[in-house]
Amino acid sequence: MLKSSDHFIVLDSFRGIAALCVVLFHIHFNATMSEWKFFEHSFYFVDFFFILSGFVITYAYDRENFSFKNFLYRRSLRILPLYLFMFVLFLAFECSKAIAYQYGFIQSVPFVGANATSEILPHLFLLQSWLSFANPLSFNSVAWSLSVEYYLYIFFGISIFLFFKIRLLIFSVLFLVSSLEFTFLTTAVLEGIYYFSAGIFCCYLYRFLYSIQIQNIFSFWVYSLMESLILVIVYFVIVMDYREWSVVAFSFLILIFVFSKGIFHYFFKNKLFVFIGNISYSIYMTHTLVWMCIVIICVRVARYFGVEILQIQEDYQMIDTGLVWLNWVLVLLSLGAIIICSSLTYRYIEKYFMQIR
Repeated sequence: MLKSSDHFIVLDSFRGIAALCVVLFHIHFNATMSEWKFFEHSFYFVDFFFILSGFVITYAYDRENFSFKNFLYRRSLRILPLYLFMFVLFLAFECSKAIAYQYGFIQSVPFVGANATSEILPHLFLLQSWLSFANPLSFNSVAWSLSVEYYLYIFFGISIFLFFKIRLLIFSVLFLVSSLEFTFLTTAVLEGIYYFSAGIFCCYLYRFLYSIQIQNIFSFWVYSLMESLILVIVYFVIVMDYREWSVVAFSFLILIFVFSKGIFHYFFKNKLFVFIGNISYSIYMTHTLVWMCIVIICVRVARYFGVEILQIQEDYQMIDTGLVWLNWVLVLLSLGAIIICSSLTYRYIEKYFMQIR
């Protein structure tokens, strides 16, 4: 019998790596790794987050002696404090823009578009991805996935608490709903349901394989070969933009590494990867605001020297100093700044609320 207290360290490491890949999808320095094809498509890793969440939440809570109150309390403490903290910071950022705009220091109008005042309540209650009239990318744009995930947790908890014996049927219907693309649900919600429910079934497959002791069948070198193969497959699915295959690739990535005892399994249990995994939620939630601040600082410093370094692309901003080596220094410093800020929010917000469970 599996114990829900078991912890898959390597999955935390993958979560951290995925968070950094999402960061490199959002930050842009010309002629650096942020513009590599792999990172151009690393929004795929948000799909991975949903699959991993479905897997882990099922592994930990799919049991008859289930307390919905305790489940909701723990999930809320895990998600809401940092979510709300970042929301307050984004509101403060918009207010500072309003003051600067009032005195003519900037031309950018505050509280418009995705950050309009009409978006405040949907974002506050994590409804921005569920309401058709709301902008899912309001304020902290990456929080759209938390909007979907939080209410999927609630649906999962209700299913386990009230309908434990027919939960598989309910989850199957959930998966079917996402596949049929019901028009009353937003695209963001449908995608979240699809990948989250895939993670649930991935966990059930894991339990079956564990029950037949498949973990004892293969040798170290066979595991190492399987690990290498799935890593290559995931890489090519992302680079070649085969998103329809991402659910299969990510599911097998999870299955192979929770069983595996190969060389890469031990490599990803390195303390550095574990640390990045621990602060992955903070990395994901803080990097957008940190990136905005980095852009402002870089542009101000460059203009002081009479240089324009900001390039406005169709849907993102790119920094190009004109010197490739300096762009590389800046992208590495940006990653460092994001990791430092994430370490602080993890220590003083996430960890604090985890300790009062």
